[in-house]
Amino acid sequence: MTEKHGNIKQQNDHDSHTGSTTPDTPLGHVPKSSSKKLGLGKEQTRSVFTMRSVHTLRSVRTLYTFPGSGPLEKATYFAAAIGAFSALACTVAGYVWAGRNHDNTKEEALHQSACILNQLNFDEALAIAPWNFVSPQWIACITFIVGFVVRKYLLPPITDAIYDDLTEMKKEKVSNYMLEILGTTAALLLCSLLGFWELLFEPEAYLHRSADQAYNLTLGGNILMCCFVTTYSLELAFDKHMRFGLALHHWTAIGLTLLALPALYKLNGDIYTVRAFFALSLYMSTEQNVFIEMLMYHRQIYWPRLYYFSAVYYTLTRLVITVLSLWTWRAMYDSIATLPHQSGLVYTLWLVLLPANFVLNFTQAHTVMSLMGIARSVAKRAAACQPVPKKNIIGATLQHILAKCQI
Repeated sequence: MTEKHGNIKQQNDHDSHTGSTTPDTPLGHVPKSSSKKLGLGKEQTRSVFTMRSVHTLRSVRTLYTFPGSGPLEKATYFAAAIGAFSALACTVAGYVWAGRNHDNTKEEALHQSACILNQLNFDEALAIAPWNFVSPQWIACITFIVGFVVRKYLLPPITDAIYDDLTEMKKEKVSNYMLEILGTTAALLLCSLLGFWELLFEPEAYLHRSADQAYNLTLGGNILMCCFVTTYSLELAFDKHMRFGLALHHWTAIGLTLLALPALYKLNGDIYTVRAFFALSLYMSTEQNVFIEMLMYHRQIYWPRLYYFSAVYYTLTRLVITVLSLWTWRAMYDSIATLPHQSGLVYTLWLVLLPANFVLNFTQAHTVMSLMGIARSVAKRAAACQPVPKKNIIGATLQHILAKCQI
């Protein structure tokens, strides 16, 4: 009986890894002919179906590392639910808001045609809708292909050369850290060169935009879209063990980016909307210290003060960005409430920015806790690696000899 039970347990253990009890049978399906041949009744067939359904769910769960049962992990599910409900509610409210103020003549008066832009010496491409297939999206394709080549073929050999003692799972994460440094730095640097910091603190300078200013703002918005969508989608694709909170952060950033572009088109590139989106994008484009810290940690470079400084710096920057985001969000309302438009996309974007702030802050609060924990761990490891002073070694040796001699 014991031997038979052991064989069954070994078979179940094997099945839990392979995900199937019968290799030639699809998951969750037991043919009638097979059940008759095996002599299975309805209850036994239902039991097999349930077991295979569990295996299917286990295979799905390998996409992300879902939270456990701790308070913070449960709160991550709660934050995700709030974010999903808020996005749906904001979408409905945005279109209801637009319907109450609908007036086609105002929206036509707001949006400028290519002919008008040409007369003003502006780039005619600014009049092309982002969802139009003839729109020049070459930069988006190039950004994604370059990001894929870098992540697929360039970063893994570098990771293998520098971090040869890590497991494959950790090497995947290290390569993603390198990719995020490149993607977020490119977004921040290029937008800085295009004048977005001036827009953030001196929006009055863009009230009567020149052709160059209009071009730079449009180009900067496209760069943010390309960098964030490319970086986060590639990381989601290559990280097979991503924690749920990080996946929530990435999908929130991708969703906001894809929503902002058509809303900006509807508003004819309203500077206060661009300003609010840039302020929110700082959550994503100012995380370089986290990735550098993780690269140092996996390389076993233990500088406790630097790790503590990184954690404090990250915390303070999140607080500053929250203030900037809420400040620009309020100014965005003053702008869209006076512009002659009736777009549900615009109202949805404004409404959803507030719950998006909550979700991003929640996911990055988890990062703050992790950074503090890593700093404490590094301090302990650094103390353990320090050589013991010579006098302590001699003193310990004398005490050991005296104890042995019972003197």
